[in-house]
Amino acid sequence: MVQILDKQIAIYIPSTNGNRQIDSTRYVNRALKLFSNLFGGSTEYRPRDIPARGAWIDQSDSLISEDINIVESYTDKRTLAQHIETVRQWTIELKAELHQESIALKVNNKLELH
Repeated sequence: MVQILDKQIAIYIPSTNGNRQIDSTRYVNRALKLFSNLFGGSTEYRPRDIPARGAWIDQSDSLISEDINIVESYTDKRTLAQHIETVRQWTIELKAELHQESIALKVNNKLELH
């Protein structure tokens, strides 16, 4: 039997706390555990594997660029609907903990900035 998981969720985890470079391993591991618990599994993409950088203009009109880590899961419609608010709330908490202006959450190819 083939299980079709046609819904996707991914979080973009920064490599800075405020404007200070950090080792984001513990945050990536927390995301992996959360996504695996909620959606049955997760995948991590790190800059050393697949180079990923995020860039944006901050509130002072400066270009900010940093390596990012991406954690994603695929799931079904019911499971995503059941757990999406938990992930959104965790994203908001992570944003505060890492002193970020926003953290990106991609849900079914739509980007949410929290």
